[in-house]
Amino acid sequence: MKLIMCGNLFLDYIRSCFLLEDLSENHWKYINEQIDISRINEEYSYYAYLAFTKKYLEFLFKNGKPFRKEILQFVKETIEENEQFWPELNNSAIEREILIQIINIMPDVINKENENYEQIFTRLIVNVLNFSMLNTEYCINILDFPTLRMFINSVSDKTEHFYHYECEMISKIVHYNYKFPENSIVIGNEKLHKIILTVSKNQNDFYFKELLEHMVAKKNRSELENEMLQLYFNEIIDRYVSHHIHFWFLKNDPEVIIPYIEKIAAVNLHARKFRRPSQYNHISYLKEIKLYSHLNFDVVFINFF
Repeated sequence: MKLIMCGNLFLDYIRSCFLLEDLSENHWKYINEQIDISRINEEYSYYAYLAFTKKYLEFLFKNGKPFRKEILQFVKETIEENEQFWPELNNSAIEREILIQIINIMPDVINKENENYEQIFTRLIVNVLNFSMLNTEYCINILDFPTLRMFINSVSDKTEHFYHYECEMISKIVHYNYKFPENSIVIGNEKLHKIILTVSKNQNDFYFKELLEHMVAKKNRSELENEMLQLYFNEIIDRYVSHHIHFWFLKNDPEVIIPYIEKIAAVNLHARKFRRPSQYNHISYLKEIKLYSHLNFDVVFINFF
């Protein structure tokens, strides 16, 4: 036990006094010995050593060293701890290479028989999408990986309940497609309609609400975005209200919502009755509506209120 405590204290000292990216191969040899001892003595903690794990992976990739064993260990432990696969090293080129290797190695770690298989694969895909959108120069093309494509298709082909993490993935895919049209992951318009309708009928998912707002609340909308606008106002608004969309059109493009103003008034009356004041600013709505008397918006709202 004393050896472990001394080893742990020494590693804490290294982490606090030195840049881990400056450590040499001999340094890493000693550090890994200490970590191996902690495993043997059941003193190992994923979180306590995570900084060393990530930086050692970076060292291996930077210096062209074999890395399969270490990647496998990282992936298995990350799955066990339900954590993120994106290593976040402040080195986008290396992060990209690590993520690609994780994608390649994942089928050797889990398959459809594993518990939480869908959740694990979804988390990996979301990590890859987030990394790509934040590091556009190092974008990973999902289309290059048949395993990921097949998994995405299996989720988008569903016809009933979507889990929260699946909603997040589909939403991120649409955002990714906006950012990288040349790498677009095909989810057909009709299929996307069905997914959003299914979710809106049975769930109130943050990611799809955010996606709708991103697609609809803008000028110069594409054909798909205009279809989403009509889908929202014709079929979703009664159960899936976005005040952001309503305010955006009032301020930026009020003519578009003339056919839908009665629906907007109705759902706002419902919100006023059943929501806490912190969730709904009735006064702000009325102030905004008064500016559009030339479109008779104020008359419509008065009739409802």
